[in-house]
Amino acid sequence: MSDEQRQLTQILKRIIIAASAGSVIEWYDFYISGTAAALIWPHIFFSPKLATSLKLALSVSTFSVVYFSRPIGAALFGNFGDKLGRKSMLIWTLLTMGLGTLGIGLLPSYSQIGFASTILLFVLRWLQGMGLGGEWGGSSTWIVEFTASETLKGRRGFWTGLLQSTAGIGSSLAALTFFLLFTLLPNSFYGFGWRIAYYLGAFVAVVGVVIRYKFDESPMFLTLKNIKALISEPLSMLFKEQWRKILVLSLSTVFIVGVISTDILPYSENLMIAEKIDSKFAVLSVAIGWATGALIAVISATLSDNFGRKRVMLVGALMTLISIYPFFFLIKSGSLLLSIVAEMLLNGSYYITWGVVAAAFSEQFPTKYRYSGVALAYQFSSLIAALPLTLISPLVIAKFGVTGAWAYLGIQGEIFAVISLIAILFIKETMGKKLE
Repeated sequence: MSDEQRQLTQILKRIIIAASAGSVIEWYDFYISGTAAALIWPHIFFSPKLATSLKLALSVSTFSVVYFSRPIGAALFGNFGDKLGRKSMLIWTLLTMGLGTLGIGLLPSYSQIGFASTILLFVLRWLQGMGLGGEWGGSSTWIVEFTASETLKGRRGFWTGLLQSTAGIGSSLAALTFFLLFTLLPNSFYGFGWRIAYYLGAFVAVVGVVIRYKFDESPMFLTLKNIKALISEPLSMLFKEQWRKILVLSLSTVFIVGVISTDILPYSENLMIAEKIDSKFAVLSVAIGWATGALIAVISATLSDNFGRKRVMLVGALMTLISIYPFFFLIKSGSLLLSIVAEMLLNGSYYITWGVVAAAFSEQFPTKYRYSGVALAYQFSSLIAALPLTLISPLVIAKFGVTGAWAYLGIQGEIFAVISLIAILFIKETMGKKLE
């Protein structure tokens, strides 16, 4: 390794730490909210007069509202990130997520303030979604633009794969936190114990802000700024020049959003509990699945540096398509061991694609609107998946309960996977590409 490469590698390692701090919080929050929507919120923030299945359906809809606010956050933070800088916007995304997380932890119950608690839960989830929308795209852009050097571009997949692995790390940490709270506070978990997970998330968000504040701005952004080549309206130019690319990229990852939220969160835990698996062990099995995904993300991202982004993404979508129904059958066995295998199987499958997405998306756009392009391309997949997730799935759950709805949920996940398989075929291969 040359001195230049060694120096750039050291800088990149520090940037990954700073970027990953926010990504860990993003996925930590995603998991605790998904689990809380399944196990806790229906009993705390909704009227006790409603049927249990209806409360679960409404709770899941509240959890899913972030899919509508994430594209707005992507547009807002992405636009300013391309005008003012990546680092400053990534500080604001963390602050926004942290505020929403703390707010949910402090939110009074339905028995205390009535319907206002339901409304405030919706508002705080919307706020979290805004921060989430700008977080991943900014972090991906930040890291990728530090790999622009000829000495690093050949391992861009690996470096961004480390960021992608934080989705599994943050989610598994959240699951382990709930597992510990279940274990240590069995009698008060549904009272105040679950709120501790939110307080921890808000605290780590503040730590992440401090870490990011001390790090450097993207060198590629600074180059554009120094030669006065920044554009005044990056978002509008992006849509004018790249709207087809954004649509294809969004469709290529719609199965990731759909499978996580349709099959894994929050339904698999409810299904395990319905099959007489203790709730804390249901949470633990999901944690093992997420940890498996984190490892797979790094492996698949590294492979994409040698075999191409598209090939690896196709493998992930195909494996997910094959794995969805075996996932449900294994869980319905009522065996904890087979449920763990199920979580490892499905998480490992879609993480094959997820590991590659940061590199694949970031290489598609020029620096002048890369933040906006990457953020919106992924978050629009959330919007595409949001309609069935928030409108159809809750109705099916309300009518048939979680034990009767799994067949439909599987079909929905399969449809998402097929859509993504087709879309990935139209993505331009960018392995080894020099960043514009």
